[in-house]
Amino acid sequence: MNAVRFFVILTMLALLPATGHAKWWIFGQAENEISTRYLYLNGVSYDELGDKVTIYRETLDNGQVVLRGKAATSSSAVGSVQVSTTNRESWDKARKTSDGSFEYGFRPETGKKYVIYVKIIDTTGKTNDVDATRKEITISDQNISTLIRQAMDELMAAYMAEDPARFMALVSEDFVADPAVLDRAIRRDFTAFDNIDLRYTLNNVTAASGKIYAGFTFSRKLTSTRSGQTLSDKGSSEFIFSLGEKGPLVFSMKNPLIFGLSDASNVATGTVNTGTNEPVIVVTSDGDVITQPFTEAITTIDNGGVVQASADTVESGSFVLNFDRESGSAFSFSFVDQEARALRSDDIVLEINQLWIKSGVGYKKLDVTGINTISSITTDGFKVSARTWEDTIRVDMEVGSVYAFRLLDGKYALLEIVSYQDFGDAITRSNYRYKYQPNGLPNF
Repeated sequence: MNAVRFFVILTMLALLPATGHAKWWIFGQAENEISTRYLYLNGVSYDELGDKVTIYRETLDNGQVVLRGKAATSSSAVGSVQVSTTNRESWDKARKTSDGSFEYGFRPETGKKYVIYVKIIDTTGKTNDVDATRKEITISDQNISTLIRQAMDELMAAYMAEDPARFMALVSEDFVADPAVLDRAIRRDFTAFDNIDLRYTLNNVTAASGKIYAGFTFSRKLTSTRSGQTLSDKGSSEFIFSLGEKGPLVFSMKNPLIFGLSDASNVATGTVNTGTNEPVIVVTSDGDVITQPFTEAITTIDNGGVVQASADTVESGSFVLNFDRESGSAFSFSFVDQEARALRSDDIVLEINQLWIKSGVGYKKLDVTGINTISSITTDGFKVSARTWEDTIRVDMEVGSVYAFRLLDGKYALLEIVSYQDFGDAITRSNYRYKYQPNGLPNF
């Protein structure tokens, strides 16, 4: 019976056509796919733009239209990237790096139409879907960026003044993520933040499909009302405005957000990923305000503010501090660098039997035995060092104690005093265990 079944299967395979794409029986293998991980036209996501795009000359950096992207293949390597601005009549090579990132720029003429295609060629000679990259570009001398700057200035002023009604008057009734969601999110922002200081630079303004795309860079500083910690970040982002009788109104915003961080997963529409984004401020589902590396921050936002299990990110170890005025041996420790050395600017500095706490660093003693018994700490109750004699820990009297630290960048660390030895003549040695959480949360 098994022999009969085997014969039938062989017969069916023999009847399959020899041409075409009938490759389902080659398990685990697929045709090589060639695409872009991201592609931006003058800082605006290529996929967001329609087929016909208007770019305003006043926004061009050095008078150039610039394509930036990153090519990707599923199995082979990227050989070259070519760009046509002449509807495929001619092709120019784009500058490419070894990781597939590429850039191409050209100086357009006002009023002239440019039809752009992007061709990615792998080392086997295969290409991407070139037709899908078509864009028709026209350069305009119209002064639209002044209106967008005015709108951005008004949004920033209303937000920093913590005036939700004034802010929402600048938002379109058709706001993609629902105006009510944004309204609630910025009100929560005003509860979570104090001393909001926002700055921006408008980099480009592009029109397509009846919308105005504004790409900008920002820098931000604010104080967490819960922890009292001051945090800062910077990055690149994008707004889309609709243009009506009231002027430009916000239609959508991308991550990293500068408004509505308290509900970023529901407020933002997409993410700006230029490949160079730095750590950004995130509001967690528990209401903590933290900074995270860009990719981790986006994951947290996508999870509704829930940070992934942090145990995998905790860095830990042990170290020894020696105090001897003559030898210059290691008497200080940096949690971020995880290094014992002889620097009086580190987080903690040993002087005979006392640990000095760096100015601005918060610390508190925990009522626990053993550093490994701690999975999380509360973010309140920290005393902030002011570089006085009161801001020290008596090592000889605190053997076995565990302390929590909130560092200058808002990250958290733990320290256990394991042992202390006094050799006389102001020569001491003390042993420590530590844990450092680089993701910004008080979880260990």
